[in-house]
Amino acid sequence: MVAFEADENDPVSQAGWSVIVTGTASLERDPGQVARWRRVLTPWTGGQGDCVVRVRPDLVTGYRLLRPPAP
Repeated sequence: MVAFEADENDPVSQAGWSVIVTGTASLERDPGQVARWRRVLTPWTGGQGDCVVRVRPDLVTGYRLLRPPAP
């Protein structure tokens, strides 16, 4: 079991979102799928990873971040 979180926050509007996916992780072994994911994903660390990990979601939760109200 793993949890993967993705967030985005706009410092100008002070709004954004957060999503957490919880599920089962496994190595992607299909060469065609590995090649496809390597074409469409860019690792945030730069470069190319050694493997592709697939997460099969069991639970997806998220929320929207809104600008705090003015005092």
